[in-house]
Amino acid sequence: WVWIQSNSFRNNPGTSLFVSIARVPLFGMGLPGFTAAVWHDEKLIPFATWSGATFEELHVSKEEVYIVMRSSSSDSWWRKLSSGSRSSTG
Repeated sequence: WVWIQSNSFRNNPGTSLFVSIARVPLFGMGLPGFTAAVWHDEKLIPFATWSGATFEELHVSKEEVYIVMRSSSSDSWWRKLSSGSRSSTG
């Protein structure tokens, strides 16, 4: 499983993120699942397997974490995080 949380974004103060990715045991099988939320510009953007959201990419290095998620209720979101030095949304 992977757990990520942060509220330290130099270019986006007040933004928070949490992501949890795991293999969920269901009927004797392990299915991939995730839940996540982004608080940005006074708006909560939820993501979850059970709501139709998709988790598309995860790349982790010492300097940064790159995540691509798509919510069924909003436009696609991507977030590039690094120890507070760079952050962007699109």
